[in-house]
Amino acid sequence: MNRPIRRVAAFLLAGMALLVVGATWHQAVVADRYRAHPDNRRLALFVAGKERGLISTVSGTVLAYSEQDPDSPRFYIRKYPAGEAFASVVGTAPSTGGLEEVYSEELRSRRDLSVSDLMAALFGEDLRPRGLQITLDADLQQRAHEILAGRRGALAAVDPYTGEVLALVSSPEAASAERAAGGRYPLGSAFKIVTAAAALDTETADAQSSFADGASWQIPEGSFAIVNPGNVPCGDAPQVSLLTSFVLSCNVVFAELALEMGPRVLETYATAFGFGAEPQFPLYSPVPLFGGEQSSDSALVASAATGRLAMSSPLHMAAVAAAVANGGEMISPRLTAVWTDADGETLEVGGSAPRVRAISEETASEMARMMERVVTEGTGMAATVAGHRVAGKTGTGRDAQGRNHAWFVGFAPVEDPSIALAVMIEPGGEFGESVTGGTAASPVASEVLSYWLQRSQSDG
Repeated sequence: MNRPIRRVAAFLLAGMALLVVGATWHQAVVADRYRAHPDNRRLALFVAGKERGLISTVSGTVLAYSEQDPDSPRFYIRKYPAGEAFASVVGTAPSTGGLEEVYSEELRSRRDLSVSDLMAALFGEDLRPRGLQITLDADLQQRAHEILAGRRGALAAVDPYTGEVLALVSSPEAASAERAAGGRYPLGSAFKIVTAAAALDTETADAQSSFADGASWQIPEGSFAIVNPGNVPCGDAPQVSLLTSFVLSCNVVFAELALEMGPRVLETYATAFGFGAEPQFPLYSPVPLFGGEQSSDSALVASAATGRLAMSSPLHMAAVAAAVANGGEMISPRLTAVWTDADGETLEVGGSAPRVRAISEETASEMARMMERVVTEGTGMAATVAGHRVAGKTGTGRDAQGRNHAWFVGFAPVEDPSIALAVMIEPGGEFGESVTGGTAASPVASEVLSYWLQRSQSDG
């Protein structure tokens, strides 16, 4: 074979190899990317051609269902009758977030020509779509959505004893941006629930323990100082109690407590309250952080104890409040309640929520009393509900850009809790960039709790 022919042959072989590699890459490696691309008309046709199961609340409110297209009987139209209050939780299509995306395969009809579905039909399995019932309280979800309207923020509410999610609201609502479970925001003093609980539970201090009061506190063997809000003392006397420091959300005492307990103790209790752990939740939920993980640096640990470094979601902080409310057990929130067949018969009941003893019952009771004082005479007075006892903790966390994020974390009624919640308000809106837990988040909590408690009272 002469040289020109060898060159042509080599060129052709190289081209064929390039074609094989390219075809393999596009058909095997990145096929899912093309399949899921929003411009893929075949995907849209495939989805439209599938009947999908009913999504509803346990009480029967329909959130999503499939309706046969009257103009094209081979296709289905997905309907969302409950409206935008549920959009970020449910989603608006299998590929646009929420439960629709998470449970896309479980909800779809299996009546097609795939091998697995043909085998299922051969063995007599029901190929009709399954339905999903979730724990949301439809009326509370709607009311909380109305209360948050016009504000940028998020709210989560759970049953303190079962972990069932009662409300999960993001504002402004967006199917692709669920933030009540999926956002992670700076906590500020809301984290002091954990630090105070650790101090009480280890008997490092009690509510009446006294500490030197000052506007700031120099970290021993360092140049870093912890400063109270406003750079002023917590009280008007030389000594201040842990209770007063908690009620007025001062920083100095909590920094001292952290160093007295030691970093391992603080981390142990933060872990017990779910910080640093991957949430077990169907919707995306980031790992909560308290900022002092695996650190022995005094300045870092002291800052972490005040909440300056902590970040979490409203759903996780609602669970933290629930742990105090239920007597000290941290319960993983759960949203999925029941799977049904196409006739509405129960196929599978969601398992009970995992629980971990975070603090003793005695510590939880003392924390509840301290959190109630926050609402009756401290930074959370705007969360008061007439005729009912409310417990809570405010927080104002600052992000990397220096913007405030306002929190209220609490539960009610104190004597027999039926709801635990967390409200987070982002900077901007009616309060501008200077939002605080007491001015922005507490009033929202008051309205939501008022609705819930009045409804519970009228229901008997």
